Amino acid sequence: MALGFPSFPRDDPEYIGRTFDLNGNIYTWNGQVWGLSSRNLSLSNLNAQAIIVGNTGTINGAQIITTATLNQFVQTNLSVLPGVDISITTNTNGFTVIANTSTFQSVTDRGSSSTNEIFIANTTNSVSTTTGALTIAGGLGIQKDLFVGGTIYANGKYVLTTSSFYETIASGPDILITATIATETGMGYLVISNVSTLQSVTERGNITDRRVILRNTTQSTGTTTGAITVSGGVGVGGNLSASSVQIGASIMSSNKMTINTTATTVIDSYSFNEFRSTKYLVQIEAGPGRNFLEVIEILLMVDNAGTVYATEYGVLTNNGELGDFSADVQIDNKVRLYFTPKYLPSTEVTYFRTTVSF
Repeated sequence: MALGFPSFPRDDPEYIGRTFDLNGNIYTWNGQVWGLSSRNLSLSNLNAQAIIVGNTGTINGAQIITTATLNQFVQTNLSVLPGVDISITTNTNGFTVIANTSTFQSVTDRGSSSTNEIFIANTTNSVSTTTGALTIAGGLGIQKDLFVGGTIYANGKYVLTTSSFYETIASGPDILITATIATETGMGYLVISNVSTLQSVTERGNITDRRVILRNTTQSTGTTTGAITVSGGVGVGGNLSASSVQIGASIMSSNKMTINTTATTVIDSYSFNEFRSTKYLVQIEAGPGRNFLEVIEILLMVDNAGTVYATEYGVLTNNGELGDFSADVQIDNKVRLYFTPKYLPSTEVTYFRTTVSF
């Protein structure tokens, strides 16, 4: 007989019903021929209206549980109870439905870390700390790079990044932006400088309630010299204090000094090369409690040879004259006004001087 089947005498009842296994297929001898009684099939895909299996079937080596074999696995009076994040319900067809009811909270309660990528497909934009496809109530720690396709805000303020820097930074009034180009050995950088001037600042606002202090010590010798010059007029709502004031070709100045000696003392001096004549109004206080008072006017004139001419007038006193005045010009071309007090311990002299230039 072909294919290695054993041969038996036909119609011999002794051999009827014997089986033969050929490649997993079971054949039975019926007295005439070998009939296929059981066959194992290996199918990768199977589509059918109904499948009838005479015995137990397997898938990937595991037995298929059917209504015919269910009693082998399910005990009588078996109870099925839901567990954590599992619900058990019965639908209208009488089927028991076992469903997963886990939430993001319950899942992360059991384990909040993952080695897998997490992709959120929601496209809701963020307009605050509580909006967007992902919101985080606490802080956020990132150990590596962060790529953002939109705009970044911190504390409600726009965060400047390299992607938006070019469109955001531009020179404005009184601002100069210069750049250095990045090299292989260093980074490039921008320098933002304030180039405002007094002109540009006062064009935007020329009023201040702050004190203005000019520390430049340049002396003024005319209307266009000095630490500050004003082309127009000057209005002063309060007092004006100055060591001297020049009006045209005249200079007005004042000073006060205390003399603790009866020796002749220089109380003022000025350049003979600059001024031709001078007028002094002098106030003197001396005596016990400085109760002795004197007011006197003095005129000085210097000629081209350096000779000083002086006169005193308008003397007003409550206890007689309190000292003597004199003047001269020395080799340094300085005109000096002297005063010799009559009383101790001290004499206070205050003068107001008006000088007229050449």
